[in-house]
Amino acid sequence: MIPRDKDARLTISMPWTGRSAPAKRAALRAAGSLAAAATWLVCAGVAQAQVAETVLLNPAYPDGYEAYRQQGVTEQGQGDWAARGIRAGSFEIFPQLRTEVAGTTNAYVSAVRNVATPFVTVSPAVRANSTWSRHYVGLTADADLARYIGQTRRNENNWEVAATGKLDVSSSFSVTGEAQANQITLNRFSGELTVEAAAVAAIRQNSASVTAESSFGRGRFLASLEYLDLSFARILLVDGTQSDQSARNHSVMRASSQAEYSFTPALTVFAQMAYVRFDYRRPTTASISTSDSDGVRAVGGVRYEIQGLARLTVAAGYSRRTYDVGGIGAIGRFTAEGRAEIFPSALTTIRIEAGHRFTDARLIDSSPFLQNYAYGNISHALRRNFTLGVNGGFQRQSYFASSQVTRIMSLGLTARYLVSPHWELGARLINSNRHTTSRTQDYSIQDTTGGISATFKI
Repeated sequence: MIPRDKDARLTISMPWTGRSAPAKRAALRAAGSLAAAATWLVCAGVAQAQVAETVLLNPAYPDGYEAYRQQGVTEQGQGDWAARGIRAGSFEIFPQLRTEVAGTTNAYVSAVRNVATPFVTVSPAVRANSTWSRHYVGLTADADLARYIGQTRRNENNWEVAATGKLDVSSSFSVTGEAQANQITLNRFSGELTVEAAAVAAIRQNSASVTAESSFGRGRFLASLEYLDLSFARILLVDGTQSDQSARNHSVMRASSQAEYSFTPALTVFAQMAYVRFDYRRPTTASISTSDSDGVRAVGGVRYEIQGLARLTVAAGYSRRTYDVGGIGAIGRFTAEGRAEIFPSALTTIRIEAGHRFTDARLIDSSPFLQNYAYGNISHALRRNFTLGVNGGFQRQSYFASSQVTRIMSLGLTARYLVSPHWELGARLINSNRHTTSRTQDYSIQDTTGGISATFKI
């Protein structure tokens, strides 16, 4: 798929990154949907375990401050190797087709039945952006169609269509909206499944969001309303049978607001309040996985820029979730996250992120757990058109409703070579491990995936 918000990390981020129309579009996409395969880890295929909401926000740079922003290797654009696109009136259209030939040592992500198989993924995509001086319209359609050789029931069809519009009411006030429909496929490494027998879950999602933004000098205020509707397809189990997942079907409504203020080009403070509501379509039971709930969250943080060296962002807050039915009481926890982006040179970026989070607004199910995590990434451009990456991550999940503890580790190597404005080559090699323990079980799942890809762009 066409890369999206580079900071998404398969999370649901609030839509406040960037001030330009394309940046606003990318941020709204992260806020209104389950972000897919577009992060500095996941874009390379490194396994992640969360489709969750992060409290680590990305405040915008006020007018006049953008020149102070330091850009990492993956943020610098493709320069002379960028796609030219097709000009159609006041729109620019960017089609592309990506094909990857890859292999995995554990196609069904199983602890007991490792099935090694090659697979081919074809990813057509097209996006169109308006070029108006005011207002903005963006349209996107893409798909990832994976075919596993000899394992047809493991095939995946992921797709997305989306439209974004931004209305500049005045120089200091704007309204942005997005509507989206997509289908994603998750497994034990890429999604937070609690059905341990499952190999893959397919989720169909429809979503819409609207955000109002007001700027005042060095400050900014935003208010956002989002609605998501999620439907879960049957899961193919390891033994070939199917598991009905319709009890997970639910809707999510989230309202939030954020205030930011930049004292200097190097120092910005921000605060956020959010409310989220989960409604399951089936009658609720004592099972936490099918419980309706309300959640609130308050977050405050700071971003500090050390010019020529690093950018530091930290946030801390409090999250609380209350369930409509019995089985578990209201849960409230302190959350904190931090990110350090280090710039040894224009050709090298080091990124470290760590945190302690109570997942108060997960979109897959409402089983609450604490998560401690750490991620690391090094991106180095041997040449402006040839980039290498090393990615690693660790997560520890401890559940409130059970004794289950899960640890997930991953390490990945990636390479991207921009041949020309029309061609791009890529390669990846990722090793992932998930170890789950409880009073009744203790098992590990391992997988190594590697592949090479070619992308044709216009």
